[in-house]
Amino acid sequence: MIKNCTLYSLTLFLFISMPLMAADDKGADKIFWNGVIYTADDQQSSVTALAIKGDTILYAGSINKATTYAGPHTEMIDLKGKMILPGLHDAHVHPLLAVEKLTCTLPEGNIFTLQEIIDYIKKCLQSDGQQLPKSGSWITVGQFSGYGVDSPQFLGPYASLRDGLDQVSETHIVYLLGTDGHAYATNSYGFMHGATLHEKAIAVTAETLKTDLKAYQEYFARDAEGRPSGLIKDAGAYDLFFYKKESVNSLISRADDINHFFLSKGVTSAQDVWSTDREIAVFKPLAEKNELKVRLTLAYALREDLYVDQNNKIKTEAFIQDVLKVSRDLAPYSDFLKSMAVKIMVDGVIETPTQTAALKSPYKTVHWDQKGHTTYSHDTQNYGIIEFDEKSLIDTVKALDKAGITAHFHSLGDRAIDVTLTAIEAARARQLSTLPHNISHMQVMDPNDLGRLKDLGVFVTPTLSWLSPSPAYDVTVMPFLQRHNNVYEFKDLYNQNSDYMSKAYIFKSMQEHGATLSAGSDVPVEAVGLRPFSDIMYGLMRGDFITPSLEGANKQVDPQWMMMNKRERLSIRDLIDAHTINGAKALNHDHMTGSLEIGKKADFIIINHDIIKAAETLGKTPTLAYSREAYSICEAFKGPHCKTKVLVTYVDGKIVYQAD
Repeated sequence: MIKNCTLYSLTLFLFISMPLMAADDKGADKIFWNGVIYTADDQQSSVTALAIKGDTILYAGSINKATTYAGPHTEMIDLKGKMILPGLHDAHVHPLLAVEKLTCTLPEGNIFTLQEIIDYIKKCLQSDGQQLPKSGSWITVGQFSGYGVDSPQFLGPYASLRDGLDQVSETHIVYLLGTDGHAYATNSYGFMHGATLHEKAIAVTAETLKTDLKAYQEYFARDAEGRPSGLIKDAGAYDLFFYKKESVNSLISRADDINHFFLSKGVTSAQDVWSTDREIAVFKPLAEKNELKVRLTLAYALREDLYVDQNNKIKTEAFIQDVLKVSRDLAPYSDFLKSMAVKIMVDGVIETPTQTAALKSPYKTVHWDQKGHTTYSHDTQNYGIIEFDEKSLIDTVKALDKAGITAHFHSLGDRAIDVTLTAIEAARARQLSTLPHNISHMQVMDPNDLGRLKDLGVFVTPTLSWLSPSPAYDVTVMPFLQRHNNVYEFKDLYNQNSDYMSKAYIFKSMQEHGATLSAGSDVPVEAVGLRPFSDIMYGLMRGDFITPSLEGANKQVDPQWMMMNKRERLSIRDLIDAHTINGAKALNHDHMTGSLEIGKKADFIIINHDIIKAAETLGKTPTLAYSREAYSICEAFKGPHCKTKVLVTYVDGKIVYQAD
C-alpha cells in the first residue's frame, strides 16, 4: 500500500504552495512524488511528480513545480521509490473467453499426451462438488494445446484423437478448446450431435464433408476412411460448433470478476478482438450501469457464417451496416465502451498439425527419430489458407476505410501479411485515411515486404509471449518451414543465421521501417490471465536458459542460453510505449489517455519497482545473474525471480484496484 508522506513533509509542502492557490481551492486532489514516473510522452521521459485533479492530469514534471499545484486539501502521496506508469493497454484480447466458466481446464502450459488429457478430464469430472453434465450436453475443456496431436507420442494406444476422447464419454459432447484459438477437438458423439449449419443440426461425417460441409473439408483432420478424426481447425470450429457457454446474465452478474481480470494487472484499456452479439449483450448493460471500469473497444467479428458467401466473397455492405449500428448503439458510453473497429481473420496458425497460416512456400514433410535426427521427404502442397477471396478482401478494406472503421487483422504467415498489406495499400491509395489499421501476430514476414510499411501508417501488434524460445512449441513449427538436422540440438534449432530467424517476429525491423508497435496478449491463448510485465520481459530478452525436456531428447545437458532472433530485441521504453501510448493510438483514444500529460485522463498504475532501471542493467553476455535480473521485470507469481506487482490502479483519478 502507498502511504502518505510524513507530517513534517506534508506541512512543508503545503506551507510553500498554499499562497499560490486561489481561495476557491483549485489545487490538486493528489500529488505523487519521490518515485519514478514514466510519462510515455514523445520524448519517452520520466519525471518525479504527478498532480491530478478529479479525473484529469494537472501536471507531470518536477516536485518543485508540482508543489505549486498543492492546496489545503491536497493529498501528498510518497511513492517511496516505486514506479508510476500510464494505464496499460491490451490491443488484442478475448476477455469473455478468459473469464467464462468451463467444465474443466487443463493446466496452463501443459504438453499432455492424449492419455493424460483423458485422465485429467475424468479426475476433474469426479472431483468434489463437480456435477457431471446430463447426457447429451457439453463437457467443455480449456487449455488444449493442439500441437503435435497427430504424432504417435501424443496418441499412444489410440488410433485417433476422436477415439481417445470417446473414453471420456460416449453420451456427451466432449469439446476441447485450443490455447491458440485455432485448434479444437471433439469425440464421436460431438461430431454426430455438436455441430450446426445455418442454425440447423448437422452431423459431421465422411459423407457430409463431401456434400453439405464440403466448404469446410480442409478444417477437419480425417482418417483413411474420410471420417473426422478429432481435430477441428479455425472456421470448422467457429462456424459449426457453438459450444454451450456461460450465460449472458451470469457474465453480467460477474462485473467485478471482469474488471478484476484487467485492473489487477494494470490494464485500464483493452480491445476485445472477436466481438459478437454476445459480447455486446454483456458489456453494454455494464456500461449503462457504470459498472464497467476498464475502457473497452469492441472489434466486431467478420464471421464467415454471417458475412461470407459460398465463394468466399465478403458481404461487405451488410457487414459495414451492422458495424455502424453497433457503433451508434454504443455511442452514449464511448468513454468506456465503443466500437468502429472490426476483426478480420486473414489466415490461421502455423504449427502442426493445424498448418492453416498462409505461406509463400509450402509446408515441409518431416519425420524425426527418438534422438531427433530428421528425415525430409517431398514438400506438401499445403500453403495454408487465405480465408477470403483476395479481391473481395481488398474491396472490403477499402470500404471499411472509407466508412471510418478501423480494421484489425489476424495475419500470421508471410503470404497473409502480403495480402493484408496489399489491402491496406489499396485503402490508403483511395483516400488519405489515417485510421490505425492494425496487423496482429505476424509470426513470419518476408523481409522484402518491410519497405512497404514506410508510408502506410500501419500498426502491428505482436503477441510478445511468443518471443521466448520454447522447444516443445518450436519443434511444431521450425522443422516444417526449413530443414533442420536434429530438432533436439538447440544450436541447430535456434541458429541465428537461419532463414526462419530472418523472418520470425521481426518487430524491431518493422518499427525501423515505419510501423507503430502496440501490444496484445491474445489471452486466453497460452495463458488464462493477463501478464503484461512478462510480455515486456519476453520482448526485451527474446531468450532464456532452457534444457532439453522433450521425450526422446538424446542427452541431458546443462541449461543453455538460446534466443529467438536476437537481432530483433526491443528496448524497454519501446515495449512500455507499446502497452501505453501506442496502444491508445491503436484504439483511437490517445487524445484522452495512454500517456501522463496535462489534460489527459488520470489513468495510471503504481508498481513496486523501477522496471526501466532493471532492464538497463542487462548486458550482452548472458549469465545466470543476467537472467535473474531480467526476470525481475515479470509478474511476481510467474517464477522465483519475478517480482513486479501492480499495487494500485487508477481510472479517472479513482482507485479501481488496490493490492491486499
